[in-house]
Amino acid sequence: MRAGTLIEYQLQLYGVRFRWQTRIEEFDPPRSFVDSQLKGPYQRWVHRHTFEDALGGTLMRDRVEYALGMGPLGALAHRLWVRRSVERIFEYRSEAIPEIIGS
Repeated sequence: MRAGTLIEYQLQLYGVRFRWQTRIEEFDPPRSFVDSQLKGPYQRWVHRHTFEDALGGTLMRDRVEYALGMGPLGALAHRLWVRRSVERIFEYRSEAIPEIIGS
């Protein structure tokens, strides 16, 4: 991975399949990297991943800035399910990553 790397995803959300493309905007190992959506469900999606030394391992943090667009309809969708869906993605990550790396 490096700045400029393109990543293509095929995802399914609420039974709807869609493509998502992100680009690595910044790559600063071992401290951080940033990806941003080029194509996908959001008007804007910028995701900063940071890594810090911590007692007994590494502390990984995520900061996501996103916007749906679509005016009042997007605001309603955000309140009804998008915000919670994004939260669930990161709840899952916090559980899955320790299992994947064996911590």
